[in-house]
Amino acid sequence: MTRLSCSRIFLLKLLPELWRKPSSSLLHHLFCWLLLEYVYELPSSYNRDWLSNPRCRSHLFASEVAIHEALLEYPGRVYDPNEADFFFVPVYVSCNFSTLNGFPALHHARPLISSAVRFISAGLPSGIAPAAATTSSSPHTTSAPASTPW
Repeated sequence: MTRLSCSRIFLLKLLPELWRKPSSSLLHHLFCWLLLEYVYELPSSYNRDWLSNPRCRSHLFASEVAIHEALLEYPGRVYDPNEADFFFVPVYVSCNFSTLNGFPALHHARPLISSAVRFISAGLPSGIAPAAATTSSSPHTTSAPASTPW
């Protein structure tokens, strides 16, 4: 019996157990091996500079920061974009709080996200335009499938 067939038999026997215990660390590692994430390195003006306001880490809308930090430690993180299944563009748009009501002021979101897309595009070979550059920008941190060429 070859090593490959032994591995297949092992996985087939193990799968029912993994589904019964979804918190299994083996399932976690299998999931991380299957989904590879590339995190873009952007200038701090797109993300880390916003952390000067302590609310950015603890406010209701602090998920952008939490997701970014989690993905930096993600076992399925790759450093070569050609190996990635998903791409994460860490732009913190919810950390600009309004002085009137205390909620995020999102008037800067669209220009900030557009600027990040242009920054990333500038590093690509000419002729490749990100799909997101031609679609509307959502005021949320972006994670794009690998079919997106940026």
